[in-house]
Amino acid sequence: MDHAQLVAPLVARGDVDEQECVQLSATKFVPLAHWQGLKRYQQEFLRCYAHGVSAHKAVLMGRSAARVYGMWVVGKDAETVELAQRNGHPPSKSQWPEGVIYRNITVPDIDVREFDAFDPAGGDGQLRLTTMSRTAVDIARFHGVRDAVVAIDGLYRDKTPLQIDAVQAALSSTITRLTGKKGVGQARRALELSSAKSESAMESLFRIILAEHGIEVLEQMWVGRHFRVDLLWGNLIIEIDGYIKFEDMPHAEVMKMTRRENWLKEQGYEVLHLFPVEILFQEAECIRRVVEAKARADRRGPVTVPATRYRP
Repeated sequence: MDHAQLVAPLVARGDVDEQECVQLSATKFVPLAHWQGLKRYQQEFLRCYAHGVSAHKAVLMGRSAARVYGMWVVGKDAETVELAQRNGHPPSKSQWPEGVIYRNITVPDIDVREFDAFDPAGGDGQLRLTTMSRTAVDIARFHGVRDAVVAIDGLYRDKTPLQIDAVQAALSSTITRLTGKKGVGQARRALELSSAKSESAMESLFRIILAEHGIEVLEQMWVGRHFRVDLLWGNLIIEIDGYIKFEDMPHAEVMKMTRRENWLKEQGYEVLHLFPVEILFQEAECIRRVVEAKARADRRGPVTVPATRYRP
């Protein structure tokens, strides 16, 4: 379901008496049946979008702007919609809608993008977001290095080398302009740790978690001509598997995955699978499993097909 399909069922306050609805913002509602059929990340997008369209002057920022852009977000905790006033003077807390926070920061015009938003519930149809680079920097400032690395890695996704250079240049420029502001050092660190090789938010997150525990892994390495693995630590392959990957998977695909894993093990590799919910809520247990799996990998001895950075 794309963003236009998610937004299409929005209704205005005057129409809520016609059906049971969930209130998303002061002026935007969505039918309950539509809401209940959404995945969590889709619900978060819709909440942020509704508040963004409802705000007359405020700018969506941080993880909320990232949600609307479709950037990678670590969805571990209940999210608060983040807004900021361009002049840096947020309204008093008594005026904040439930589930919304106004950051006490200034957002200059250079860091703002305005869109003609699709608003079926009525309104001026204007959506104001911080730019992607400012969004990533603010995620670092208010949510930490881990979240920011995930967001930045996502900005590199499907980009050419020249485009990646442009993304990094925009991030560096934004960080330089904000030098001296609280938390900017975390943004600088996140940029240093970012990688253009990651293929998912959870892969990026776990790579940083491993690094924090002194474990440096290689990403997207080839083992033979046909198999590329997520993360590699010595002879240990770490695969990050989303549950959606296994939903309604045809039998032929299950067999293909089984043959792949069997072949990797036959070449001398240990293979460990981790799911996002485990990484998010059982971090210490995941690290323990990785360390134990690495010990088993070392006992296997040398592999017969060494991993390579490029496809053989």
